[in-house]
Amino acid sequence: MIIRGARKRKLHGGYYTKSDPKAGTDYQIRAHADAGVLIRTLASMPCDPIRLNHINNAHEVTRFRFVKRSDGYYNIISSRNCFSVGVKKGWTGNGVPVYMTNWNMNYNAQKWRIVHNDDGSVSFINKHSGKALHVAGDKESGGSYFNQSTFDGRSSQRFWLIKSPSQTNIKYMGNKVFLQTAYHNIVVSTKNGSTAKGANVTTAKKTNADIQKYRLLYSGDGYYRIENVKTGYCLTIEGSGTAGNIVAKPWANTSSQRWKLVWTGRIPGTYCLMSKKGGTCVTIGGAIGNSTNIIADWWHAREQQQWKIVYDK
Repeated sequence: MIIRGARKRKLHGGYYTKSDPKAGTDYQIRAHADAGVLIRTLASMPCDPIRLNHINNAHEVTRFRFVKRSDGYYNIISSRNCFSVGVKKGWTGNGVPVYMTNWNMNYNAQKWRIVHNDDGSVSFINKHSGKALHVAGDKESGGSYFNQSTFDGRSSQRFWLIKSPSQTNIKYMGNKVFLQTAYHNIVVSTKNGSTAKGANVTTAKKTNADIQKYRLLYSGDGYYRIENVKTGYCLTIEGSGTAGNIVAKPWANTSSQRWKLVWTGRIPGTYCLMSKKGGTCVTIGGAIGNSTNIIADWWHAREQQQWKIVYDK
């Protein structure tokens, strides 16, 4: 039975929602039998498991984002490092472990259908195997791991979906910074250093020019506007889509101008800059070098999508 709408009900640790998850919103996934136990990930490399645990409600290891695909299924993405919840490709049997892996939006083993149960809880059915996300051994308590099993609606296959408490990363907020690639002296700028409204955002060889410097200014719900020091214009996804060119435009408080810092877990000290508008990321649209166009694209774990936040000294 599918239940839609924005109805909510009080639960231990917050309100659960009966609606489908919204794009660009962080959620916690709580065990059905013990609503104080959350799914968490400690993944710092592919193939690390997810498990249940008691932990600070706002901690990033308990926050996930749902990215809806064109076939109606969802990728479940860790807000900590952009890894995706999945099962081993090609494995369809009961008891196969569920773990975090590099996000590949086209792998059916990383796609999940959301089933809304009559009590307001949800279940997750894997597209590749047709099996449900399941607490191993039916032990809905801290430390339990996950596997997949035939869906029969038991408690250990049901979860509460709760909008996560927002958390602000104040480390960089308001300071002048460069957005710099991991291994090169290349930063985010505008084409030929343009100060015009609507100018294309591109890469540039790092200098001390103000057109290469930005401020990360908090805009709510864990997101920032990325505002240029020289012009005051913000990184903005051009047009109505979730992917495409990034340009410099005045702040208008739209989802296409709001960005979240997501630790990548791949290159130390780097972040994915993920848009609230559908979850696409700030990406160098070609070779890492001078004057390459910067676009919004889906996370592919490429070096072109991993950024260091470097203070202006």
